[in-house]
Amino acid sequence: MSFLASIHSYWSTNSVLNTALPASQLWTGIAPESVQFPYAVITSIALIPTYTTCPTSYYATFNFDINIYDTDPDNVEALAATITGQFDYKAISANTMFCSRTNGPLLSVEPETAMKVYHGWIEYELVENRSLPIS
Repeated sequence: MSFLASIHSYWSTNSVLNTALPASQLWTGIAPESVQFPYAVITSIALIPTYTTCPTSYYATFNFDINIYDTDPDNVEALAATITGQFDYKAISANTMFCSRTNGPLLSVEPETAMKVYHGWIEYELVENRSLPIS
């Protein structure tokens, strides 16, 4: 399972996150143009594989952003607080070594929107055990 799929699965089975923002309002990469506020987008920033002396396993560092969008700045801040409470040092999947916040939450206003849209941004580093395919 890709790490983005792991994050989406974690969100969809986490009752605290689903109550704050349903997984149906969580997108990976880019959200559809017609999506209703509030919503969140997970964006992959980097993948750094770290190979060890073991021939079949390694650990990988995934850097990703969680971006929250809404027309209510207080709701963006509340969602960011909920997200950090459910992601900071949590086991996202069975392979998780650790998940730590590296930046944020930050709040800004999207400058090129017809209505005032607020953007919350949180950056994470997720380290997971991985296995090489055996041929």
